[in-house]
Amino acid sequence: MLSVLNFPAAPRVAVGRQRAVGVSDVELTSSMEDYLEAVLGLQCEGGAARVRDIAGRLDVSMSAVTAAMRTLADRGLVHYDPYRQVTLTEPGRRAAEEITDRHQVLRRFLTKVLGLSPAVAEANACRMEHVVDNAVLDRLAAFGRFVAQWPPVMQKQLNDSLVGPRTGAGPVAKAAPRVGRSRKRSRG
Repeated sequence: MLSVLNFPAAPRVAVGRQRAVGVSDVELTSSMEDYLEAVLGLQCEGGAARVRDIAGRLDVSMSAVTAAMRTLADRGLVHYDPYRQVTLTEPGRRAAEEITDRHQVLRRFLTKVLGLSPAVAEANACRMEHVVDNAVLDRLAAFGRFVAQWPPVMQKQLNDSLVGPRTGAGPVAKAAPRVGRSRKRSRG
């Protein structure tokens, strides 16, 4: 149900297919953003982000990770030396944190307000974080905060209208299938 929502203000990130993300004069593709987010996640979980770990997290080949790390290192976003762990530079950390914040706002909205399953919300937030406009992200976060203030009976009514009152089956219970994704892919 929708009872515990914690929606911070949406992070300030420019938009577009290629956009600057918290780093002036640096253009990032959505796949580069995914790499930065993966490095940050691995560092937060265990302190070490190795090429093999990044490849496993993103389900890509190690050669694709190596190419991406070289590109990100050339842009001053990561410290990369072959056969060593990857670390974020300060601009890389800021960019990765902004991307992660966008992802969390979207995932929270999809699970807490729309009642989607965590797996469906995660998959969609991952795709949406790269293209959603700041104005839209701001509105989603504001609406999430607004719904969080509703009495539980109103939250239940919203939830019931989206997923059905008892069964949980309804218009948003199933995820749309992902199209065009292979097991191992290059991101770069």
